[in-house]
Amino acid sequence: MTTVTPTGRGMARILTAATLIPLASMCPLLTDAQRDGRACPWCDVSVTAETGIDLGERTLHRAAAIIHPVACQSCTSREALDAYVTHHRTCVKGTAAGLGDT
Repeated sequence: MTTVTPTGRGMARILTAATLIPLASMCPLLTDAQRDGRACPWCDVSVTAETGIDLGERTLHRAAAIIHPVACQSCTSREALDAYVTHHRTCVKGTAAGLGDT
């Protein structure tokens, strides 16, 4: 299993943010390499500790399994942006607090 260890200033926040990217709908379709962090869960390209971004350990309650996906940088960027845009559009808490679009 490949594990990416964050180094340098700000990397801990990147690791934390990456664990928030949703994967639930994809889990039944993931290969063993994707579940174990050897291939990107979106594009299936091989990843290493140097090229991948650790998406954090995830528990699949229905499958009674634990996975540890690692994604390529381009897919992580795309999926993080998509998750941010979706959250920004649908977050009731931010809108109620006056943090939404003006």
